[in-house]
Amino acid sequence: MIPLGAVVKDSITGFEGKAIGRTEWVTGCATVTVQPRVDKEGKIPESRTIDEPTLEVVQPPKEPNLGPIPGGGG
Repeated sequence: MIPLGAVVKDSITGFEGKAIGRTEWVTGCATVTVQPRVDKEGKIPESRTIDEPTLEVVQPPKEPNLGPIPGGGG
């Protein structure tokens, strides 16, 4: 399982960013939402949701995932 907060890279497309969300489907498939870094113009690129098996951890999360934040919508 990809840990949230890790920097990941899609082995198929090369898309890279931080794992910010994870969804498990009734079919057994899991996807991870990946947010890339801010671009050179200071714009925030759109995140992508990618099948978890194609992702590789480039850098583990710096802080442990402490679970939902109270009042944070999760």
